[in-house]
Amino acid sequence: MTPRCLGEAACRYRDKNYEHSAIILGPTPFTATASITIPDLRAGLAYVIAAAIARGTSTIMGIHFLERGYGNIVPRLAAMNLKIER
Repeated sequence: MTPRCLGEAACRYRDKNYEHSAIILGPTPFTATASITIPDLRAGLAYVIAAAIARGTSTIMGIHFLERGYGNIVPRLAAMNLKIER
């Protein structure tokens, strides 16, 4: 297998292992988990996206990372029909 960038523009990671790209061949069902702890800003948003598409209810701890890093994240997620309780 030859690693390649999946982006359309010139890749800033040229000559690297392209760990910033992923191909998921599905169906890959996601199931909610009882508790997710956000370790940092970028991983936190990925966790929220995964929880949003998972079946069931997920409890996400450490939301302060997202609130600090992304302006108005809770209302923006709620506007996408995500049920958010604090």
